[in-house]
Amino acid sequence: MDNENPKLREAGLGIPAAAVKAHLVGAQATGLDCQQLLIDSGIAPAQLDDPDSRVGREQMANLLRLEWDFLNDESGGFLARPWLPGTFAMMGHACITCPNLRRALLRSSRFISMVSDDLHIKLVEDGEEARLIIHHTNEKNCPTKFSSNLSR
Repeated sequence: MDNENPKLREAGLGIPAAAVKAHLVGAQATGLDCQQLLIDSGIAPAQLDDPDSRVGREQMANLLRLEWDFLNDESGGFLARPWLPGTFAMMGHACITCPNLRRALLRSSRFISMVSDDLHIKLVEDGEEARLIIHHTNEKNCPTKFSSNLSR
């Protein structure tokens, strides 16, 4: 199942294979068959062994939908308390009316603090620049490569 689009790799588009692998750590910790999940999502498991490989957005969206459905958890198994189906949709509804990115980031950070005890996001502003500080208490002791990559 060699389904990688070479144009993604050449253009640097898509999701890096390493990020996809790191994302699956939470699901693996719950015992989910991630090899089958990848196949069902249209991703060849061997594709993730190539560090330069890229996964298309549609494939990643399929992977997330399947994973969240199987786990009944939109956090992908990373958080101590599962995010029930619809959590991301509700966050989207909460943020859609924000007049700018700053307000959307502040509102989504507040929303996350309401639905999660072990994930906190803070917007730090310094003049014209800003950064997000992501704190994950990692109560499930999952390898932290995924959440660490978010903070880079």
